[in-house]
Amino acid sequence: VMKETSGCILDEKPEDCVFSEWSAWGECDKSCGGGQTYRKRVLASEPQHGGVCALLANLTETKSCNVHACFATKACALMPWSDWAVCSASCDIGLRKRSRELVYGEQARRRLQVQKEDFDHFADGMVDAQASSDCSGGFSGSLHEVTACAVKSCGRADCAWGAWAEWSPCTCTCGGGTRERSRSVETFPDEGGMACAPEDKSVIEA
Repeated sequence: VMKETSGCILDEKPEDCVFSEWSAWGECDKSCGGGQTYRKRVLASEPQHGGVCALLANLTETKSCNVHACFATKACALMPWSDWAVCSASCDIGLRKRSRELVYGEQARRRLQVQKEDFDHFADGMVDAQASSDCSGGFSGSLHEVTACAVKSCGRADCAWGAWAEWSPCTCTCGGGTRERSRSVETFPDEGGMACAPEDKSVIEA
């Protein structure tokens, strides 16, 4: 028995290639000043039965991100002045001082009472109203103040010597020598008080 076979054409429709869904956008490569982020997709299936795959199909997409200016690190604010320190003297003229602090970053934002989402968009050198200079290139205002205090007179005061220093080594190890010790003025005379006698500054003994 003779058998004869021949080919046949299947009615299969062409199928174009298929891409996956886009991935999530990646992290921006800059935190400010304008950066780039991207997302990607892959080829999920090849074209079949004469289907096509667009030669110019994009597998990656990019877009701009964090385009706000990089001003946040330069924004600063002045904290309130501290209380005046205790006067350095109880009478006559002494000194007292106070200070304040220049803060940046999160501390500056809280001081300026600005919402976090707005802080990054501050102009360069944004400062508190008390500031006498902006923050660009370094703050040049005053962070410390010193003033005179206790201006009342202490009244008459005589000179007073301080404690004696230790004896110096003896000038000789045998046969007789001398040693010396001295002291400094602890309280200087004031309002006509008696001066310290220079000869009382030091003493020498054998």
